[in-house]
Amino acid sequence: MSAEFVRTTCPYCGTGCGLVLKVEEDRLTGTLPDREHPVSRGTLCIKGWSAHEFVASPERLTQPLLREGDTFRPIPWDEAIAQAARKLREAAEKHGPDAVGGLSSARCTNEENYLFQRLIRAAFKTNNVDHCARLCHAPTTVAMVQTLGSGAMTNSIADLAGADVILVIGSNAAENHPVLMGEIYRAIDRGAHLTVVDPRRTAVAENAAEHLPIRPGPTSRF
Repeated sequence: MSAEFVRTTCPYCGTGCGLVLKVEEDRLTGTLPDREHPVSRGTLCIKGWSAHEFVASPERLTQPLLREGDTFRPIPWDEAIAQAARKLREAAEKHGPDAVGGLSSARCTNEENYLFQRLIRAAFKTNNVDHCARLCHAPTTVAMVQTLGSGAMTNSIADLAGADVILVIGSNAAENHPVLMGEIYRAIDRGAHLTVVDPRRTAVAENAAEHLPIRPGPTSRF
């Protein structure tokens, strides 16, 4: 039995680590780090190493469900797609394009999210498209736009390892983005100064030269 190896992107967080999926007899049996990936560079956190396990989980939905009263009935994919397309088209024709909208997922790649917003804008002719990351990261996005002029990273992750000073505000990268935190660890080992602003004593704060624990409240202070 020969195995097939397929390169992809880890879906768990925004770091974008490279995964190599091990496929045997059309079944996903394992994940490996992509040694040539420019971000993760052959490393993965525990979520990446175990990413294949949820695919075959008995708790995972594997086909569409149609609500009938208080219950759900499994239906084929073709029927589900046709019904969704028909309902969306009817809503747009009856109430106008702005009656339709789309909410994209942070579990998708940039390419998949691009295709989704093109579907909403080109096919349904509306700009009612949003992304879940904007909802949870709205405050940080506003701050980044005001200070840096962009709501996205202005440097590569690899630049962290070469930084002399790193300021982390309200992020527990050691648990949420372990591969990215590895770059911060490399910077600290090289002599970089890490300051953490966070009310919690996180693993990131434990490795910081300075921890500024904000006291949450109407007039937050250190």
